[in-house]
Amino acid sequence: MLKFCTPDLAMLQAVLSEHSAEVVGVALHPTNKYFITASADKSWAFYDLDSMLCMAQVLSPLCVVYFSQLLCAFVLVCGLSSQLVVYIVLVCG
Repeated sequence: MLKFCTPDLAMLQAVLSEHSAEVVGVALHPTNKYFITASADKSWAFYDLDSMLCMAQVLSPLCVVYFSQLLCAFVLVCGLSSQLVVYIVLVCG
């Protein structure tokens, strides 16, 4: 579960509960429009920051969450046994 508050911590903005285990990584997109989370439940979730809605959740034993410097893409690096899987997801047309 993630809790988002205003900068002064006075007002709770959202509680996100898509993950069933501890959140182990969070990355904010450079445009401040999206963020991704990685969890010990072996999933990652992609969120719209304005609506705080989960746009996608994928089961994958994720190691690192990282937004690239490209404003239209983000990169996820996942570990699968002895392999690395890289997701490159476009977020604009």
